[in-house]
Amino acid sequence: MTRHLKYCFLIIVAGLLFLAAPSFGQIGSTVYHMYGIPQANHLNPAFQPQCKGHLGMPVLSPLNLNLDLVGIKFGDVIKYNSSLDQMITFMHPLGDKDAFMSSLKDINLIGTELRIDPISIGWRQDKYYFTFDWTIRAEQDFRFTRDFMEFAINQNRNQQRFNFGGMGIDVAAFHEWALGFSYQYEDNLSVGVRGKLLFGLADLSTKSTDITLKTEEFEWDVNAANIVQVTAPYLDIPKDEEGKPILDSTDFTFPEYPTPVDFIMQNLGVIMGTGNPGFAVDFGFLYKPIDFLSISASVNDLGFIRWRKEAYTIEQDGRFTFEGIEIDAGSDLFGGDESDEASDLGEELLDSLSNQFDAILTKGPYTSMMAGRGYLGVAYEPLEWIRLGVVDRIKIYNFRMYNQFTFSANIQPIRPFSLSLSYSIIGNYYTNFGIGLSLRAGPFNMYIITDQGPSAYLMPSTFNSFNFRFGLNIVWGCAKIPRKLRDKPLIE
Repeated sequence: MTRHLKYCFLIIVAGLLFLAAPSFGQIGSTVYHMYGIPQANHLNPAFQPQCKGHLGMPVLSPLNLNLDLVGIKFGDVIKYNSSLDQMITFMHPLGDKDAFMSSLKDINLIGTELRIDPISIGWRQDKYYFTFDWTIRAEQDFRFTRDFMEFAINQNRNQQRFNFGGMGIDVAAFHEWALGFSYQYEDNLSVGVRGKLLFGLADLSTKSTDITLKTEEFEWDVNAANIVQVTAPYLDIPKDEEGKPILDSTDFTFPEYPTPVDFIMQNLGVIMGTGNPGFAVDFGFLYKPIDFLSISASVNDLGFIRWRKEAYTIEQDGRFTFEGIEIDAGSDLFGGDESDEASDLGEELLDSLSNQFDAILTKGPYTSMMAGRGYLGVAYEPLEWIRLGVVDRIKIYNFRMYNQFTFSANIQPIRPFSLSLSYSIIGNYYTNFGIGLSLRAGPFNMYIITDQGPSAYLMPSTFNSFNFRFGLNIVWGCAKIPRKLRDKPLIE
């Protein structure tokens, strides 16, 4: 191992240890070892396409959509009922609530992510490859405990103590302007780095949650300590003289302009998020100890956003005893169904919580960390047009580590066409089959990639995550290049 590779390796390991992810979004791993995908360097900035340059079609290159479920799968929520000949949820009168509850883990996650690139461009200069991307990103993560669903579905019929600690929601939308480059240092080593300017649009994050509930026959004891931070354009949350938020009076004070064009021109800073700046960095390397074997690693999205415009922090800490609610004889609780009763009870409990707990509202800037992730990959090429690869995608979210192992077989029988078949192990789920297709016709390159598309179609009850990636590029300078000058992960 060369001295330079040792430095790269130490940097990668340090970055992996530093990862702290307030968001659970992902980019599918099938693309990592595919032939002919210029935007594969989004996963590892050291990767260089064979072509001398690429230009992504606005909004369409790439378009990336992700859904993650951790602790549950699609079949736990929706199932086919033969007697009704239709799909029903677990909350249906004929649904199996007990089966749903038994499938839950102590902490469960639901995450979604959407990425759109209005600009994606790259070009080669000697041994360097430069990239510039403008990406609009929207990410949402919701984490909940098994006790939360137990209380929501069965109230305190089955247990008396509930722990809601660790629950929360994180939602963020922001612009990302990224400039990167990779350098072919030696024939067998390339390194890359990408710097990103971030501009936040809106944010809602639960920084900490510690809620416990003890139910007895005549009273419920509730302990709660929460910190919630929120930012949104024109958001106004008033507070009283004691600093308590007046949530009933929360509003969005949108300014009025004669025409939509006037509104846009006068609010470009708000639309582009310049009032909420941030920064992040990606870095990675690709090393070939022998001609047919490559080892690569990267760390992405190490950074932060400083939320300053219409930024609020709400802190709540306290304990109170809930002694029940008064119900009139004509209330819907009498004669109503069980779901109506639970809904009304929950509404009354929330009202009591808001009245009993003292929340303090502070208006001022706060910082949120970016969604960091790491990739470790190994690829073996028995022939120049066949690549067998494995990649481990590492995420740390809410002080927990999550891995996705993806095994892929990639072929390029002719230069304008490539195919990838993949299999992924995601958490404790083993039925994730993916596919990737890339086609180049003249200067046009189009690709469609998914880690779970086939299994989601063939075995819908078993899949717990889904991603879809589509790209349409104009590429140039794709003449065959000698093997020693190519970056093998992206041969066209």
